[in-house]
Amino acid sequence: MKKTDTLSTQKSSSNSSNLPKAAIYVRVSTAEQAKEGFSLAAQEDTLKNYAKTLGYNLYKIYKDEGKSAKDIKHRPALKQLLEDAENKKFQAIFVYKLDRFSRSLKDLILTIEKLKEQEIDFISLQDKIETASASGKLMFHIISAFAEFERDIISERTKFGMTEKAKEGGIVSKAPLGYEIQNNKLEPDNNKEKVKEIFNTFINKDISLTKLAKQYNLTTRGLTKLLKNTTYLGKIKFKGSYQGNHEPIITQEIFNKTQEKLKQISLQRKLIKNFNLLNKVLVQGDSRYYDPYFMKIIAYFIAKKAIIIEQKPIKDIKEPKDKELDIKNLREPQKLAKFIAYKLLKDQEYEDKDIFFERTYNDERPDVSAKEIFIECFSCRVNKVISYLNQDKELWILTSGSYPWEKEPLAEPIKHYILKQGPEWNSLYQEYKDKLNKALKESINNSDLLKF
Repeated sequence: MKKTDTLSTQKSSSNSSNLPKAAIYVRVSTAEQAKEGFSLAAQEDTLKNYAKTLGYNLYKIYKDEGKSAKDIKHRPALKQLLEDAENKKFQAIFVYKLDRFSRSLKDLILTIEKLKEQEIDFISLQDKIETASASGKLMFHIISAFAEFERDIISERTKFGMTEKAKEGGIVSKAPLGYEIQNNKLEPDNNKEKVKEIFNTFINKDISLTKLAKQYNLTTRGLTKLLKNTTYLGKIKFKGSYQGNHEPIITQEIFNKTQEKLKQISLQRKLIKNFNLLNKVLVQGDSRYYDPYFMKIIAYFIAKKAIIIEQKPIKDIKEPKDKELDIKNLREPQKLAKFIAYKLLKDQEYEDKDIFFERTYNDERPDVSAKEIFIECFSCRVNKVISYLNQDKELWILTSGSYPWEKEPLAEPIKHYILKQGPEWNSLYQEYKDKLNKALKESINNSDLLKF
């Protein structure tokens, strides 16, 4: 080789190494397209030539085969591309068309804004878009908006088509256990008897959902979903319920019994949860206040939304001075808790003249009371709750615990719970009124008075 040729080659190599680097991203949307459709190779060749024409050296080609453009997180190559961009491994990204990168306007705009912060340009060949100029940015936003509009139109058409198919009784989802899809129609398979057995075992045996799920190698959530699936009734559910073209596996009678038992299980879970909460809030370890009958009633009322119970935060309350504790002859027991109750009422803009301590009100004597509120400190007799709420008052409970001003508390902080009438109070109270009045008058704990 001649000396001049060597110098020319070195100069060309040196110029090439000084050129900015470009990353190329290519994608096709499905596995079938990856093999037969929009050619990745064609995208690559076109983009390599385009990048070279604009004065870029190729850094790397990132490929997502068979991946949807709906979002970014499920595309490994794109995630790697963005990670490399953050590490400044190239100066520009080339794509064949915007929808190769993303069909989400939000993803496109946020991603390209981030790329601009990293001083990386974005070029789309077919859309004639680049983000290095104001006109390029404008065109990018316009094209992106139309891309998302197109996607929304396709989505609406798809949903409409699926709804119409469901109305005609056609299958619009995967076949559940007990069925298979043949000629675009649901047909019972060899698991049909297994499904029948699951339903019959559930309604005829005293077995938990967890044990039944393990027995049939299902998750508890999967079993519950199966037991609620109306497909087994011969129906199709998609934005409504429609009569399907397939054979039912379960009768309406068995399905109804199943749903009733599921409701009872759900209710029992709520009752146990509510009962334990009431034990914590009302009884607080003092057996004198324990009343299983009324606790069961209140737990039931909460489950049925006849009573609402909620916890409210206690804002910073400073330790009271002796003078502050002299308000209205405030005295023991629970003197400090009553002071906190007083401060909570003051936060609700009650005036001193409207706040009372240990005042008899309609045969009841709450620790603290105001016009619309009764407050019990530390513990509350359970049978008082129904009586309080029936006067359309809120019942506030302050649990025992450390006070808000204690810097090194030795126990859990004092908590503030509110019980009040829920939307179903009137109907449920009327239903149990006679039983409740009898229990209140006789002060009995008769579990036969109320059965769930």
